[in-house]
Amino acid sequence: MKQELKRAIFFTAGLFMATTIAGAAIAEERKLSLGTLSNSTDTAAHSIEYLANRIEELSDGDLQVEIFWSAQLGNPAQMNQALAIGALDMKVDVTDQLPAFEPRMGVLGMPLVFRDRGHFTRFLGSEVFDEMLATLDSKGIIFPQRADFKRP
Repeated sequence: MKQELKRAIFFTAGLFMATTIAGAAIAEERKLSLGTLSNSTDTAAHSIEYLANRIEELSDGDLQVEIFWSAQLGNPAQMNQALAIGALDMKVDVTDQLPAFEPRMGVLGMPLVFRDRGHFTRFLGSEVFDEMLATLDSKGIIFPQRADFKRP
C-alpha cells in the first residue's frame, strides 16, 4: 500500500511537471524554418515574404518564420529529406520535385500542356488533380489549394 501511494505521488508530480512544461512551451513563440532555392531578389521573393508575414499575422505573432534563401539548407532533395524528418518546417519551391512523390505532377512542369489560363484553371478543378493532391497529402506534402492561388 505504501509503495502504491509513493508511485501515485510520483506519477502525479511527474504529470504536473510535464503539463506545466508543455504549457509553457505552447505559450512561447515558435520559429518556423522555411527553405527555398529562390534568392531574396527573385520574382518569387515577394510571395515568400508575404507567406511568412501572413503566418505571423494569423498566429498573432506566436509563429515566426525564418526564411533561408538561395538553397542555404541544401538542394531540393536534401530539403525534402529535412521536411520528412522534421528538421525543416516548410519549403517553397518549384514543382520539379513533386513527381518523385506523385509522378502525374510532372505535367505541371511540361511546356505547352495548357492552352490558356482557363484550361489550366479547369485542370486544377478536375478529379484527376484532386487525386494527385490526395496522393501528395497521403505522403505528408501539402500543395496549395485552388482557393490559395491568389496574388498577394
